[in-house]
Amino acid sequence: MDRIAYLHQKELERLEIHEDMSSGKPALKLADDPAIMSLSFMLRKARMVEETLKQVEVRILPRELIVGTFLKTWIVADYTTYEERLQYADMNLAYPRRNNIYTENGEKIYSSSPLRLSEEELQNPYIVGWSWGHACGGFERILQMGYLGIAEEAERKISEMKQGTAADQEKIEFWQAVSICSRAVCRLSDRYADTLEKMALEEADLAQKAEYKQLAAMMRRVPARPAESFWDAVQSVWFSWMCSSRFNGTDLGRLDQYLYPYYEKDLEKGLITEDKAQELVSCFFLKCFESYISVSVYNKGTHPAVMLGGRKHDGTDGTNPLTMMCLKAAERFASPTPKVSVRVNKDTPKAILEQAHKMLMKGLNQPDFYADDNIISAYERIGVPYEDAVSYAQSTCEENSLAGISEDCTNEGPHCDVHDKVELAMRRVCAGEKADTFEAFMQLVEEEIRLCLLEEMEYHNEQTKKLAFFSPQPLHSAGIVGCLESGKDITAGGAKYNNTGSVIGGLATAADGLYAIRRLVYEEKRLTLPEFHEILKNDFGSHELLRQEILNKFPKFGNDIEEVDEIATRLFAVFSDELEKHKNCRGGVYKIGAWASEYRSAYPATPDGRKKGDTFATNISPTPGKDLKGATAILRSAASVNLRHCTAGGMVDVAMHPSCIRGEMGPEILRQLVMGYADMGGIGVQFNILDAEVLKEAQKNPAKYRSLMVRVWGYNDYFVSLDDECQQHIIARTIQETL
Repeated sequence: MDRIAYLHQKELERLEIHEDMSSGKPALKLADDPAIMSLSFMLRKARMVEETLKQVEVRILPRELIVGTFLKTWIVADYTTYEERLQYADMNLAYPRRNNIYTENGEKIYSSSPLRLSEEELQNPYIVGWSWGHACGGFERILQMGYLGIAEEAERKISEMKQGTAADQEKIEFWQAVSICSRAVCRLSDRYADTLEKMALEEADLAQKAEYKQLAAMMRRVPARPAESFWDAVQSVWFSWMCSSRFNGTDLGRLDQYLYPYYEKDLEKGLITEDKAQELVSCFFLKCFESYISVSVYNKGTHPAVMLGGRKHDGTDGTNPLTMMCLKAAERFASPTPKVSVRVNKDTPKAILEQAHKMLMKGLNQPDFYADDNIISAYERIGVPYEDAVSYAQSTCEENSLAGISEDCTNEGPHCDVHDKVELAMRRVCAGEKADTFEAFMQLVEEEIRLCLLEEMEYHNEQTKKLAFFSPQPLHSAGIVGCLESGKDITAGGAKYNNTGSVIGGLATAADGLYAIRRLVYEEKRLTLPEFHEILKNDFGSHELLRQEILNKFPKFGNDIEEVDEIATRLFAVFSDELEKHKNCRGGVYKIGAWASEYRSAYPATPDGRKKGDTFATNISPTPGKDLKGATAILRSAASVNLRHCTAGGMVDVAMHPSCIRGEMGPEILRQLVMGYADMGGIGVQFNILDAEVLKEAQKNPAKYRSLMVRVWGYNDYFVSLDDECQQHIIARTIQETL
C-alpha cells in the first residue's frame, strides 16, 4: 500500500474508534505556583504556553512525512483564580452567549445581552482556555523569520527600549511573552528531532532510517528558522498551526499562495517533483483531518480552513499548481477538514471550477466560493489598500480575515438577530405605542435594530478591553504583522488592521414575518398587531389554518419576489448604515457581516409561520423549505441585499439535486451560477448537492453512509455524525431540482 493510502486508512481507523486528544495526564495547576501568579496576565499566559508545550507528548505516527499531532497529546493548564474569573470572565470571553428568548415573566432579554457565566462555570479554571479566534495565523512571517528569529527580534526590542530614556513596561512584557512562547515552540520542535534521531538509531530498514534522519534534521530547522525548501515550509506551517491552535482559534489562510514560492524554487532546482509535492500536500491535509478526529465536540468541522486562488498583490490571478494539488487532496480524502474555499474571478482557470464541480458531484459539498473582486472592493471601501485587501481569507465558518496582518474577524463583534427586533416592536405596540401604518411599524423595527447595535458595540468594547488585559495571545501575535513592531498584543490593537466583524441574523425569517404583518394587519386588516402577537405567544394554538396559509400561500424570501426581498434589503441597510457610523475601541471599523445565525432556537413563534423551536433562516439564505423557484431565484433574492459592503462574510446556501449540474455541461452550469452571482453583487455561495431520499436512508442505515458529508451552515461534517435535530435541519432545506 502506498504511503498516502496507508496514512489515510489509519486516520479512518482512528475516526472509528474515536481516538481523541485527551492525554490522560492531569491538568497543569499553574495557579498553585506563587511565582507564576505574581506575574501579569501577559506573562502568565506566556508561561502557560511554555509549560503546556513542555508537557506535550511527542508522538510520531508510522510512515508520516509531516510530524506533530493532537492525538492523545492535549494538555490544559490554569493560570487564573476564581476571583479573577469572577472579575474578568463574567461576560463569557470564551464566546459571548447571547440569546433570543424571554424570561418566564415576559421580560425581554436583548439578543445583545450576554448570559453571565454560572457559578459552576466560574469555578472551572479552564473556562478561559479559549478566548480569541476567527482569524488567520501569520504563517508568512513565521516562514520568513522562524520562531527563533521572532524571539530574537523581540529580545532586541527589549534591549533597545531598556537603553532608552522611557521604558514602557507593557511593551517589554509583551515582547518577553512573545520570546517565551516562540522559544517554547522551538524546544518542542527539538524534542521531536530528538525522538526522530532515536527512532533512526533503532530502525533496521535503511530507507526508513534515512527518512527519520531527514525528518530530524528538518525539525532542527523549522519552525525555529526560516524555511528553506517546500518540505520545510509545509512542515513549518503545520507545526506552527498545531501549536498556536492549542491556545487560540486560528486558520491557515491562503495556503497555496504563501507555499508556492518554495515549491517553485525547489522545482526550478530539480529538488522536487510534482508527485512528491502532491504527496506532501496530501500528508498536510491528512494532518488537518487528524485535527478533526482529535476533537469530540459539536461543530468540530469548523477549522482549519484553507483559502485557495484569488488575486495577488499585482492584481493578477494567483491560481498555481498548488491550488489544484490542494483540491485533489480534498477530493481524495473527502474529510470535513480542512475546510476548503476557492476565490473566483473572471481570470480563474476553468480547470479549477471543473475540479470543484467534480468534488461537488462526489458529495463532498466543498469547496465554497468567494467573489474575489467584490470582497476586495469591499475592503478598499473601508480604507484597506488593494495590496492588503487581496490578503483576505476565509476564517472558521465563512467570515473573512486579512490573513497575517489583522485581527478583524472576531466573533465577539455586534450580533443583531433581526427577527428578534420584529418581536420587540410588536411588544411595544402591545404596550401602547402607536403604529397605525406599516411604515410606522417598520420604523419601530429599525429603531430596535439601532438600539441593539449600540448595545452590542458598548458590550463589545467593554469585552475587548477586558480580553486584552485578562487573556492576551502572545503566541498568535508573534506571527501577525504589526504586533512585534508596535509592542502590542493582537487583542490590544497591535495588528496592522484592527477591525471587528459583525453579524446580522435571521434576515429571511424577519422579512417573511414582516410581509405577513403588512398583509394580515395593515392591508387586509384581518388582525390587529396585539391579536397577532397573542397568537404567536400561544404558538399559533387554535390558529393552525392561519399558520398554514402564512407558510404556504404568502411569498417568501429566496423566490425572487420583490415585495419580500425589498423588506430584507431595507433591514440590511439599517443594520449596515448604523454600523458604519462607529469605530471600535481599537480604532478599527465594524465590518458588515451576514454570514450565519444559529439555526436552532427555543425562541417563540414568529409571524412567518414558524413555531417555537423550529429552525430559522441562516446566512443570506431562505427559511428552510420555503425556496420554491429554483437555485437562480435564491441567488437573485440574496443579491437584492447590498452585499457589496460586506467584509465580514455573507454566504448564501444553495441545496441542489445532483441532476441540476450533472452531465457534460455541469461544470459550465456551475461556473455560470457562481460567476453570475458575483456579477449581481454576491460575495459568497456554498452548495449542498444532495438527494433528500439518500439523507433519509442515511438516518436509517448510518453505517452504510459513514462518509456522506454535508454543509451544515458554516462548516462541513459527516451527516451521520450530526445529532437528529441538525439532520432534520439539513433535510428540511429545499433540494432544488431546477435552476
